[in-house]
Amino acid sequence: MIGDEDFGLKPYLMRQFPYRQSRSDESKEKYNVGLCGARRVVENTFGILAQKWRIFYRSIKTKTTILIIKTACVLHNFLWTKKK
Repeated sequence: MIGDEDFGLKPYLMRQFPYRQSRSDESKEKYNVGLCGARRVVENTFGILAQKWRIFYRSIKTKTTILIIKTACVLHNFLWTKKK
C-alpha cells in the first residue's frame, strides 16, 4: 500500500521520508519522487473509477470492498476495450 506522511508507519505501507530527512540524502529524495509518481497514478486511476461508478464517492465499509474495487476495474477495462 502507498500512503503519504499523514499515515502511521506500518510494515505493509510505503510512505515518503519526512522532508527534513530527504533533503539531506539524495537517495531518499529519489525514493520520495518515485513514490509520489506512483501515488499520483493510483489517485488518478481511482478518480476515473469514481467518475464511472458513484459508489466510490462515499465510504465503503463492507467485507466486499476489495471485490467491489476489482469488479469496477474489470468492468472499466471491458468497457474501454469495447470502445476501440
